[in-house]
Amino acid sequence: MVNVNCKRQKFQSSINENQIRSAFIVLFTVRGNRECALTYVRERHTDCPVFQASPKKTLKTFPQLFTKAAKREVEGFVELPSGIFTSAGIWFHTSENLLREFANEVIDRVGIDKILKEAAVWAKSPETVCSVSLIGLLFVTDPASAVALALVIYVLWFVWTPLLVLPGFTTAISFFSSSLLQGALFIVGLSLLGRDGQLLAVGAGLSGFILIRWGVLRRLVAGLSREKQGVLPREDRILRSLLVRYAVSMGITLTSLEPFENRIREIWLRGKQH
Repeated sequence: MVNVNCKRQKFQSSINENQIRSAFIVLFTVRGNRECALTYVRERHTDCPVFQASPKKTLKTFPQLFTKAAKREVEGFVELPSGIFTSAGIWFHTSENLLREFANEVIDRVGIDKILKEAAVWAKSPETVCSVSLIGLLFVTDPASAVALALVIYVLWFVWTPLLVLPGFTTAISFFSSSLLQGALFIVGLSLLGRDGQLLAVGAGLSGFILIRWGVLRRLVAGLSREKQGVLPREDRILRSLLVRYAVSMGITLTSLEPFENRIREIWLRGKQH
């Protein structure tokens, strides 16, 4: 059995540690994305003998190779051949060079990290809006109506997010997307409902919170609202809208949309083939 130190030495022989620090620590901090890390290795570093021999075992021990200090130094995104993967777990089928070709001045003034972070916030905003709406609706209507209305809000927001993107509201969306804040809202809200004997409302709120936080609702809605042929993936449309809205607010003229969208489609389709 190869020990960790030996693995690290072999790994460094074929991969730059700065690259993997910004890639794997991000990927491992996002629950359920171990396969993304494996994809990164296979696409970018197929000559690595350690991963060829035992990729799953190596991935399990890999986080031990880095200290807490190294984790704090990690970047907020990793650029892969199939697109950009953010620390929020969102895929964008683009590259930094492509983004700069389309909106270089916007990225220079706002920053690539901030742009991608805000786009990820908007991509996950349906969960935020639905969670806050659900806990509020449980106080003003019956549990069945509250759940139904919250579900309608989620679906509509999910579908129309690219049109709703406004840079000025990103801070508010980000604030309410905090897991701690949402947890506190549900704990206080459900406690008050339980004190009043509304056990059905408590059950509905708890079930809704679990379905939202575990991503079950997102997977169901995403499966029902698959992109039509020729239409960009939802996350890419959100990123495009954010860049356009920033450009309008700053009075910046962007390059043509069509070449930008065509390159996104190429990257997207190439990723699907693999």
